[in-house]
Amino acid sequence: MRRYIDTFLNHFNPRYRLFLLCAIALALFVSLMNSFALKKDDAPFIKIVYREPANIFNLMDNVSLWYKDFCKKEYNTYWKEKIGLTQKDQDIFRKYKKLRQKYYGHDAKKSKDSEVLFTSIEGLGSDHIGQVFYGAETMEEAYSKLSNFMTENEIKFLREFYAHFEKRYASILEESKKLVVPIKAFTSHLNDKKLDEYLRKITHFFNASLGKQYTVLYTWFPLKDESSAFPEGEFVVMQCAPDISVDRMPGPDIVLYSLIHNILAHQSLEQKQHLSEVFLKKFKGLGKIERLKIMQEPLAVVFGQILYLKKFNPVLYQNQKYYMNWYNHVWVNVLAKLLAPLLEEAYDKGEIISSTLVETMSDIAEELYKISVNPNQRVVS
Repeated sequence: MRRYIDTFLNHFNPRYRLFLLCAIALALFVSLMNSFALKKDDAPFIKIVYREPANIFNLMDNVSLWYKDFCKKEYNTYWKEKIGLTQKDQDIFRKYKKLRQKYYGHDAKKSKDSEVLFTSIEGLGSDHIGQVFYGAETMEEAYSKLSNFMTENEIKFLREFYAHFEKRYASILEESKKLVVPIKAFTSHLNDKKLDEYLRKITHFFNASLGKQYTVLYTWFPLKDESSAFPEGEFVVMQCAPDISVDRMPGPDIVLYSLIHNILAHQSLEQKQHLSEVFLKKFKGLGKIERLKIMQEPLAVVFGQILYLKKFNPVLYQNQKYYMNWYNHVWVNVLAKLLAPLLEEAYDKGEIISSTLVETMSDIAEELYKISVNPNQRVVS
């Protein structure tokens, strides 16, 4: 390459050669930067995949019931009924629990913002072991990355842990191959550039931030009539039965619901404290209704499900809006429906969440709360 450039430059007056050489270098640099930019733009903001290490980790982590506020008992119940638990299994789970507790970096009950109506940032990115398995393509890759913060003996135990159960979860892994179905069905929806803009506007609305890329992982769930999802750092973990029709599987709206939780967590602590204080001046249900179900869950339902479907799947929204059970909790479901028109209007105007808006939300929530505790109460205007 250098020889060709020298031959080319020899055709010009020596005084111009340095100028031409700089121009060529600049052109190559710009071309290189454009190439990187194209690659960056081509990368989807939301990637949806199936990874066996993530599925294995999610399965056995829940079966172990190491953290009852986090693990779903349905996994343990299924395992006991269909596969069986021995005393040795229980002993291994006890050792596993100690290891998980050591590296699980957040306790919501001890958090400095435990009285705030929003999740802390740490609360959505505290599972250091989980994130390694979610990001790994193979179990060996996971063990290698775990060595960055775990001891050799701890990794040896994890190898033995999964080897102990491997033959018994083999059939579940085989069944889980069907989880490619939602990946094929939902990828185009989640890669829609209009969806990226929708998320940017929501981030602006909450004066918050969002990461550069998120990976959605589909994992096995034992029940066919239920499903679940949760965010963890840059991952969204979907839990659903593989052998149900795709229209019954948690889809883009549930992914969005999880990402809204991420946005809400990434508000500043000062903003979360202020908005919570404003909301609780009138709302008297704190202590009667779970902290995160008071405001955060309804907000996630509004922006992640109700408004998402209205804007991106209006036909389904029109058919289902009066019948849809948006969330499996009466309070969250009803409050989200009541708040949706108010929040949609503010969002469409390009507003940023304010004390005035939260006061109105609190008024609506307090009226709903009064009805829930005393349906015969008279309304005094």
